[in-house]
Amino acid sequence: MRPHENEPSDPGPDLSPLNVGRDILDWILRDGRWIADPSALMSEYGTRLVGAGVDLARMASAMPTLHSERRGFGRYWYPDGRVKDTVFQWDNVDQYRASPYFTAHETGEWVEIRPMQANESLYPIEEDLRQEGITHYICVPIFLSQGMPAGMTYSTTNPEGFSAEAIRVLRTVEPGVAVIMDQRAKQLMLDDLLRIYVGREPHDRILQGEVRRGDVMRMQSAILFADMTGFTRLTQSMTAEETAALLNAYYDCVVPSVEFNDGEVLKYIGDGVLAVFRCDDEKSTAAAVEHALQAASDIIESVGTRETAGDTGLPPFDIRVGLHVGEVAYGNVGSGARLDFTVIGSAVNLASRITDLAGTLNRQVILSSEFADQVPASSETESLGAFPLKGFDTPCPVYGLSD
Repeated sequence: MRPHENEPSDPGPDLSPLNVGRDILDWILRDGRWIADPSALMSEYGTRLVGAGVDLARMASAMPTLHSERRGFGRYWYPDGRVKDTVFQWDNVDQYRASPYFTAHETGEWVEIRPMQANESLYPIEEDLRQEGITHYICVPIFLSQGMPAGMTYSTTNPEGFSAEAIRVLRTVEPGVAVIMDQRAKQLMLDDLLRIYVGREPHDRILQGEVRRGDVMRMQSAILFADMTGFTRLTQSMTAEETAALLNAYYDCVVPSVEFNDGEVLKYIGDGVLAVFRCDDEKSTAAAVEHALQAASDIIESVGTRETAGDTGLPPFDIRVGLHVGEVAYGNVGSGARLDFTVIGSAVNLASRITDLAGTLNRQVILSSEFADQVPASSETESLGAFPLKGFDTPCPVYGLSD
């Protein structure tokens, strides 16, 4: 008898759709979830599906987010390696309601479209699919743990559409895709919410673990404090909705000007806006002062442009800006599990106080002496005198910009 004659031969790898799908599912949950770049993750996922016999012409994902300027975003993948991003705005609800995604989310079932065979289009997207030569389109609903809807779509140009084996692979990997999308959505929502509500610098520090009460970080900055003139008088007879609209119009004059000049808005305090222009190794105090000064000029111009445009839906308003330079501190303050990542320090208080003084002196922009000392020669300043400020022991000299 020859050696091993009765031993079974090696059958080779199990390439059944179920097993191949399980291999991809295992990769998603073990290795795929560690791929930080979402485009790279989607590209690898698409490549593995094609390698498993899924004849893809295009694959797309759609994910919600909690963002003030968009309601979600999508990503398209093509077999040639292209990955294209898209954003879903808040005003495209009608487009969503007319899409297969809406039906899939309402029913909880896959929506399959064969555009070339349809006698009548149920969705506006079908004409685009025909133009692209898509023969079979599948929309897969995915629900995140918060109940928010997401989804995937798979398209092929194969004349026969997706094979039964390909659909079995997609069914097998569906739970893993849902887990990854849920994980990524939570990360994105946390990132967006922190940036929206606390700003870029606090966002970074909170995610780095600075969440204990009393944690403080100091930095040298040019400080800009903006305030609407006569806000209480303007809004005393307004509804809450009208007041919010007025504040938003005011913020639209301030915030873009700050951010365009490399500053960061740290706090909205009623009608007050606190912003900093950080000094660090890459930007000197003089450069930060110059950026803050330019931001103040842009704010005043923006307010003036709004008034010239005659926005009749809201009352006209004026603005005061105080500029100072000094040390500010980010700190976690509060009690128990309810903390606020806020800005503290004498320099912040001084910026607020001289902004109040601007109204008394009938000035739109007022500078502390520390700030005025750093103003570039191209901008002339003039002394306005020294004035007592609440909370400060000695009168503080202030300056204005010469006409």
